[in-house]
Amino acid sequence: MPFRTFHRASISCLALVLALLCSVTVADAAGPVAIENVHIGFNGLFKVGCWTRLQFDIVGSAGSVVHPVIVVPDPDGNLVETPVGDVTLPDTGRHSVSQMIRLGRIGAA
Repeated sequence: MPFRTFHRASISCLALVLALLCSVTVADAAGPVAIENVHIGFNGLFKVGCWTRLQFDIVGSAGSVVHPVIVVPDPDGNLVETPVGDVTLPDTGRHSVSQMIRLGRIGAA
């Protein structure tokens, strides 16, 4: 069934995105930095091979500087790195990021 294939593919892509987002490079951090509230697509749904929105929060000590890089498979199955740009966490210790990404293809390795 197409829906089941789509659902399995979307879960695989999302798992890869989450794993790679957790490897945020920390330049100057007073403590640990975490990725929270990850949302992809519209209510968790997206069309494989098309552009969709990825949103997440970077949480850590105020003043920490991080260099987030989003790594996702492209429609050919190759990993593509998209740097978000340096982020200095504000006094609240939380910074929201919204980025358009294009996730793989059904059946890509």
